Amino acid sequence: MAYIYYQLINSSNLQGMAPPAAPGGGFGVAALPAGMFGTAGMYIIINSSGPVENRYIGISSNIGNRFNTRMATVTEMGIDAATLANIHVVWGSVKFRNHPPGGAGAGWPMCPLVGGGNIPFPAWGAGGWTAANPVAAGGPFVRMIDGGLLNLEHLLIRFVMTQLGVGGTVSNNMLMVPFNAPFAAAGANPIVVKFHSAPFGNYNGFTRAAVLAPGGAAW
Repeated sequence: MAYIYYQLINSSNLQGMAPPAAPGGGFGVAALPAGMFGTAGMYIIINSSGPVENRYIGISSNIGNRFNTRMATVTEMGIDAATLANIHVVWGSVKFRNHPPGGAGAGWPMCPLVGGGNIPFPAWGAGGWTAANPVAAGGPFVRMIDGGLLNLEHLLIRFVMTQLGVGGTVSNNMLMVPFNAPFAAAGANPIVVKFHSAPFGNYNGFTRAAVLAPGGAAW
């Protein structure tokens, strides 16, 4: 059995990425949301400025560097601060841990499952977790988990797109294909996935878990 925890706990709007107008036709200094530079992990951008909300999901070995290059695009496209105030980003990291069958769950807090019910799930700060951040910009976000190689970006994208009921775009269109539980052989163990998001955009935050059963339906 394995546990994967996506904890996206930092959130901000992108208002500061538009350089403020200055007297005489000049411009001030554009700025990224605080806490991005040097941070590796995953992020979701939510554009709630219009009637159709778009979500963009990606990963980076340095989220600050990834967004820093986009400030030039904001300037070139003439996107103003008022519009960017309605475009939000939430970002954070990922951990995983493995357990033998029957060797986990005692005393763990209960987490609500997507579709109803609860399941024991270890706390983010508890021992036994392994950090799983991308090791290089543009590289595949894969890890050996419960004896198999998992693409954690693919898993996150499909969890968000199917379990949260949102549409949008992603950093890699190849990862929009359904995600199947990787271990379908007899005796394989389930993988429990938990997604925790801080409040962002028009949302109050979201915490849910789901179980990837061996040979079960694809996400």
